[in-house]
Amino acid sequence: MRSSIINLAAVAALAFSGLPSAADATEWKSLSIYQVMVDRYARTDGSTTAECAMHRFCCGTWKGLINQLNYIQSEWLHCRSFFWFSARGPTRHVYMGFTAVHISPIVENIDHHTTVGDAYHGYWSLDNYALNNSFGTEKDFKDLAAELHKRDMPLIVDVVVNNMVQAFDNVVLPKIDYSKFNPFADKKYFHPYCNVTQWENPTDYQNCWLYPYGIALADLKTESPAVVDELSRWVKGLVVNYSIDGLRIDGSKHVNGEFLPVFVEAAGMFAFGEVLSGVTEDMCQYQTLGLLPGMPNYLEYYPPE
Repeated sequence: MRSSIINLAAVAALAFSGLPSAADATEWKSLSIYQVMVDRYARTDGSTTAECAMHRFCCGTWKGLINQLNYIQSEWLHCRSFFWFSARGPTRHVYMGFTAVHISPIVENIDHHTTVGDAYHGYWSLDNYALNNSFGTEKDFKDLAAELHKRDMPLIVDVVVNNMVQAFDNVVLPKIDYSKFNPFADKKYFHPYCNVTQWENPTDYQNCWLYPYGIALADLKTESPAVVDELSRWVKGLVVNYSIDGLRIDGSKHVNGEFLPVFVEAAGMFAFGEVLSGVTEDMCQYQTLGLLPGMPNYLEYYPPE
């Protein structure tokens, strides 16, 4: 099971002060975040030896994550009292000392095998108003939020706003049954199909569909008032019903920029967005135009040109 730590740009450095859901970036500056893909982190029974194929479910759960919170949060004074041996001699196994947890998306995804794998990651949304039972029950998720808050640890959740997903057979045009999507059960809420071909052209990568192989990522019209209103209504309910403290907006680069501040305001809390780019100008516009409160610092990931 694997997890990762995110690095944020300085202006978007997250901090925590008494768990205020409406805190801005300044109030979040001392927070250290542990990012977890739930399926790949911890099983409910704590086992680590079962087979886990790369593109299939590996059975990590919200309960499994709860069971690992001591390890994620506690520091040296609460470390385990066992050792492992290396060439340099015995080494104490320590806990990590993080102060917040960021998890992968929680809503219901497509539930069958595709030619490109399972929706183990949680990013293939089918029903925004149902939780993903691959990771546990509604009670399990609420227990996770409650346990984090008992520890004064904020819960950050990934949300997907760019698309809804169905499997398809690689035939273009994809045959989509829009009635299966909740709440966007009509093609009028989506851009007409086109495949992204111009990755430097915002009109192309914001209005066309991503990744047309084995799954269809039906691209939402986030410039449409009806779509904006529904996503705003949904996120308001999501954060209240499940006691969420912060959001990461997946695929922020692929929605129209004007949508983002409206969505963040509706959520009523700090949010940062994925702008997957190594170009300084791409990143900076989201800050200078006030489109996002923060972003992961992908400029450190991509090599300088």
